[in-house]
Amino acid sequence: MSKPTISSYFKTTNKDSSGRDIYDQGRQDMLGQVEKIHFVNDPTNRSKKFVEYDVSVRDARGGQSVYKNCRAMGGGSSSDFDETILEANSYAFSGKLDPSNRFGNKNGALVVVSFLNASIDKPYISNLLDNPRADGAKRSDGIRKLGSFRGIEYEINKDGELRITQNSAPNPDGSPSNSAIAGTEFKVDKNGDISFSSNAGQEFNIKRSDATITLTDGTNTITIDQNANTMTLDTGGSTVLIDGASGDITATGSNKITLAGAFVDLGASVTDFVAKFTDLQTAFNLHTHAIPGNVGPPSTTPPTGPLMDIVKSETVKVQD
Repeated sequence: MSKPTISSYFKTTNKDSSGRDIYDQGRQDMLGQVEKIHFVNDPTNRSKKFVEYDVSVRDARGGQSVYKNCRAMGGGSSSDFDETILEANSYAFSGKLDPSNRFGNKNGALVVVSFLNASIDKPYISNLLDNPRADGAKRSDGIRKLGSFRGIEYEINKDGELRITQNSAPNPDGSPSNSAIAGTEFKVDKNGDISFSSNAGQEFNIKRSDATITLTDGTNTITIDQNANTMTLDTGGSTVLIDGASGDITATGSNKITLAGAFVDLGASVTDFVAKFTDLQTAFNLHTHAIPGNVGPPSTTPPTGPLMDIVKSETVKVQD
């Protein structure tokens, strides 16, 4: 009877291995690292339905082999699922990239390989392990959730605060592929305050604690104060204050305020305003006065000027 053929990573003794001995090798979990990805449309994908991986593994005695076309454990129903594509080895932090390198020297995802029904010919990825290049929490960090995926770092700290930071997708060596965008951040703090910010000085803040909303680009700032019922626009040189309580609009600055357009509509109360101008014009028309230096009869010529021109030309529109 011939000896059974086994994977090269197994270290055998002088004792002949039975089929049961080989089968029982599947009763262990092994540390592995992803070497290759088989996407569903790749010719090398066997299932054509699930993403598959080649995983290099090591047993407790240091033997190493590669399990091909392993599925990764997921979860969900026919409508709900959760898929994470694992990164394969493509970079060595020192020396040459080689399957025999220690796992901590390569960038591929570290995984746990298990065997369905303890069968050595049914390997699958049952879990993920933290890469030794990532540091764990200190006692001062307390209970937290911290992670990073494709440059998106997320954290829920011990105070229940949420932080999401965009550092751009990483290169295989871990460096950012686009450092110009690094630092864009979203936060919700323990007071319920919310903020968005970029590394260009742009910020949007909602502060539940003092009932304000602020939008700024570092120079121009819009502030809404819920308690005061006001809105303020500050451009650094000019300020406009809208007071919802009084209805007043106040503009301050070093230069003039320009209202552009064919006419300026002063609103419903403009009727009384123009009527007073008309009365004023009538009074001027009836007024007689002597022109200085003129010894002749008094003149009844009404005065002229921009004020009377406005009234006469009806450039101030009255809304009926």
